[in-house]
Amino acid sequence: MKLALQKEKWNGLEEGEKKGISKEKNEIAKKMKDKGMDTETIVELTGLTKEEIEKL
Repeated sequence: MKLALQKEKWNGLEEGEKKGISKEKNEIAKKMKDKGMDTETIVELTGLTKEEIEKL
């Protein structure tokens, strides 16, 4: 039981970290886009897809 709770807590922390990283990438990509950088460069530097960037 204790091990299951620890695993669940760890999974929650991992999920939170992933969401935080994703949010940060989106914020950076939005700033890059607002500065006039081309989409292909933003894709290369952030790892986001072209579609994700176009939605920003």
